[in-house]
Amino acid sequence: MKRQIRRRYLWNPYGLRLNIINWINMRRRHKARSSRRHKKDGIDRISTFPDHVLGNILSLLSLKDAIRTSILSSRWRYLWTLSMSLDLTLFENEGLEKFESFVNYVLDNCKSMNLDKFHLHCPEAVGFSLINGWVSSAISRNPKQLDLYIDFEELEDCYDDNPEAVPLPPYPNCILNYNNLVVLKLKSCFEVEIPSSVSCFPCLKTLTFTGWYPYHSSVVNRLISSCPVLEILRVVGSCEPDEPLLFDISNITVKKLYLDFNTGERGLHQHFVIINTPNLEYLNIKDQTLACYVVNNVDSVISAYIDCQGPFGRDADTKQVVRLFLLLESVAKAKQLTLSADSLLILKPTFCCTWPIFINLTNLQLNASECFDWTLLAYFLKSSPNLERLGLGKDLFSREYQFEDQFKWNPPDDIPECLKLKLKYVEMTMFKGRNDELQLVEYLLNNAQVLEVMFIITYPYPLKDEMVEKVDMFERASQACNVYVVEEMRRKLSKKDLEELFDI
Repeated sequence: MKRQIRRRYLWNPYGLRLNIINWINMRRRHKARSSRRHKKDGIDRISTFPDHVLGNILSLLSLKDAIRTSILSSRWRYLWTLSMSLDLTLFENEGLEKFESFVNYVLDNCKSMNLDKFHLHCPEAVGFSLINGWVSSAISRNPKQLDLYIDFEELEDCYDDNPEAVPLPPYPNCILNYNNLVVLKLKSCFEVEIPSSVSCFPCLKTLTFTGWYPYHSSVVNRLISSCPVLEILRVVGSCEPDEPLLFDISNITVKKLYLDFNTGERGLHQHFVIINTPNLEYLNIKDQTLACYVVNNVDSVISAYIDCQGPFGRDADTKQVVRLFLLLESVAKAKQLTLSADSLLILKPTFCCTWPIFINLTNLQLNASECFDWTLLAYFLKSSPNLERLGLGKDLFSREYQFEDQFKWNPPDDIPECLKLKLKYVEMTMFKGRNDELQLVEYLLNNAQVLEVMFIITYPYPLKDEMVEKVDMFERASQACNVYVVEEMRRKLSKKDLEELFDI
């Protein structure tokens, strides 16, 4: 019997869209019935809740919406003052004087003495004395999370021209003296001085620091060593290309590490990052500087994402290739691995090297680009004997390939072990039906002996019927394999969406 590919469209009148419309209509009918019933009863049930419950409910709204509820009735007039979350953000169309008055009004009237979150986002034009006063007022309310985003656009321009002539404002000392923070997010150009004898944040579990490097690199190193229970660390910022920097990320409690470095000049720089985190489970690196990573004691890593970018318009040199290859070797024991198109482009010359064995790898996501073929895919398949899920995508700069002849599939000489025994799920995105794509689909269907599902997600147009029939004619090593062709139209599908849509 001829197999038939299951082809679905997400937004046709008889599919998911119809289900959503039915659900919306059902909710509307339920809301109408509830409204009539409550009107008939004549009882305002929500207003009977205790104050602390209503305060928690209002914390789920934006602060301005919470304040607007004060016009509902006398019962609600001051309930917003019990909100556990204060989000004070200056929007583009809002004047400074109006924002200052609003912040002062909120802090003067807020009655919550144990805030869950305090978020302040404003420009440095507000004035540092006023900012320090607001932060001090927030600290007096014992927040668990503090987000401080201060825009220093004018100061940054002056600093870029003459760093020595521009003194940076001192960091609010009240933060360093506050010991109950659990989450701290800093994005500013403050001058931060931390005494070596001080353990600043004994309860801090999540730290996000965005700054200038190498100016703030010593600050980051000091902060990391001052957090004895830190679990999630994000370091983001701009790096000076001509100034060497050193990050020493040594912490025995960090479980998730995010590094995001950018620079005005992509290429090889004298930047060094030491990672010594024996309990690390997730590693996410986005690096335009292609720093030299010295990675120790990361055998516990479960998932890794690597996006390193080489120089524009030319191939990466040998040192850059070696740096990235050593980083890849350091996460060889991970169970999940994602590599960007730029990373694969840098790694392309390593096909002649001795590759590490990814003994624990079960989930692999690779993204090709216009300037990169599928060469390394064969090496990943041979080096991943336990691979179960494979995701393949293309990061295209245009709708048509500029280097179509460079996209080619060269299969390995022998069938990899993972295709014989392990690989069960394959997902291909940005599929257009090119020769290289069809060759790759045919190879996987011919050799994946335990494959259960293959998703082919087309973009930007659906495949022609004759192309679908061609895929349908490919011989399959696994008789239990189902092939789905899905048209991606309005949004990117997550794996959960696909599993729910096709009941797999």
